[in-house]
Amino acid sequence: MKCGRRNGASVFSADLICCTRFIGKVVAAIKFYGVDKGVVVTNSYFTKSAINMVTNLSPG
Repeated sequence: MKCGRRNGASVFSADLICCTRFIGKVVAAIKFYGVDKGVVVTNSYFTKSAINMVTNLSPG
């Protein structure tokens, strides 16, 4: 915890395309652990549906 904020991160390997399933896991973890923000990191790429999902979840 830094400055009163709690953050979470999730990293996925190169052989996996980052799809909505992974985004959903991070969203669930944010709620379960009560963190303020979550980050998904990959060295592959995000599917179009995953990008759309995150865009719709973003507050601004």
